[in-house]
Amino acid sequence: MPALRERPGSEILENLFEAVKRRDAGLESMSLKNDQAVKVLLSYEYRQGNYREAEIILSDAAYNAKKHGRKEILTQDVKEAMEMNKKILKISNEGLSPREMFANVLIEARKPPENIKLKEVFDYADKIKASIIETKIKSEMQRTGKDLKSICKSEGIEYHNFRKKVVNIIEKKIKELAY
Repeated sequence: MPALRERPGSEILENLFEAVKRRDAGLESMSLKNDQAVKVLLSYEYRQGNYREAEIILSDAAYNAKKHGRKEILTQDVKEAMEMNKKILKISNEGLSPREMFANVLIEARKPPENIKLKEVFDYADKIKASIIETKIKSEMQRTGKDLKSICKSEGIEYHNFRKKVVNIIEKKIKELAY
């Protein structure tokens, strides 16, 4: 299959958007007919012709439009989706807000199952689980300004067992999570 940028006109976007709508019943009434939105989508620098990235942007743009009570995707919906995608695609979560880190985890979790090899499914699930836990802990530490021990105490969690479990899952020391 040729790279996304090598496909003619908006044909590929229409096909990808139809696939997105088939996968997500909440988007079945949405449309991609705005010429400016299509131009912006076609001019975007997709990494190595990445169809999955285009599908994610299309899905997010559709949800942006839906959030504003529209059935048609407009340029602003596409640009907002692209900006979020750029933030999420940073190689590391360092410097991202807890919301952006969690969005990064969600994007990774939305990877179509057909792109995951069966032999890799447990490692993939463990990676997502670790990302969720790490993101939640960082978020709570940042939100409360407390260390993990204090947060556990305030929530009635036995710190040592919780810490041991976290370290085993995320494979990092608790000090590495502090901002």
